[in-house]
Amino acid sequence: MDFSRQAKIVSVNLRYNFLPHFAIACLIALAVPTIFSISSLTERGAAQPLEYLLSFAGAFLFTPIFYPEQNKNVRDLIRSKRTGYLSVCLVRVVYSAAALAVIVGAMVLTMKLCESAVTWRHFAGGYASALLLGSVGLFFAGASGNVTAGYMASVIYYLAGYAMKEKLGAACIFSMTLGMDFSCKYGSLAIAALVTAAGFFAVHIKSGR
Repeated sequence: MDFSRQAKIVSVNLRYNFLPHFAIACLIALAVPTIFSISSLTERGAAQPLEYLLSFAGAFLFTPIFYPEQNKNVRDLIRSKRTGYLSVCLVRVVYSAAALAVIVGAMVLTMKLCESAVTWRHFAGGYASALLLGSVGLFFAGASGNVTAGYMASVIYYLAGYAMKEKLGAACIFSMTLGMDFSCKYGSLAIAALVTAAGFFAVHIKSGR
């Protein structure tokens, strides 16, 4: 593997594709304390800001994974390079997942410092919810070739989860707030991985590669 080429791919994508969306995700995190109390919360109460608002950080980080290539000129340029198009997108997924972990971890740590009863489960559960919501956006953006459709799908999924609650089982992003068994979050992670893989498959089929 040519690590210098991989490093260049990461550098270019971080600068031109990732940073604007990361900034929005950070703004969502900063908005959490202005909308929800994060001090002296119970374990169940501490799940609410993580699932009801911070989960949108995942949508803004993952929905635009395929966004640059919606421009035909950019798409043709990427496909002319030695590194495969989907490999570039996979790199984006990896650093977006890492950035999301930092955002969720920072929020959980802040809540801990504010004397809320948070544990590793709040980090893992909040992360799983954000990944699940983000994977829905990624799939629909990739399958439709339209990032706006991805964002709309994330919002619709969020509203469906709010309306259906426990009926969605592991596919519910609010399971900690609702007091459901924590094992649902493991299911959420698995669903997020499958939906992300399906998004890549849809793009592969569309691109004919």
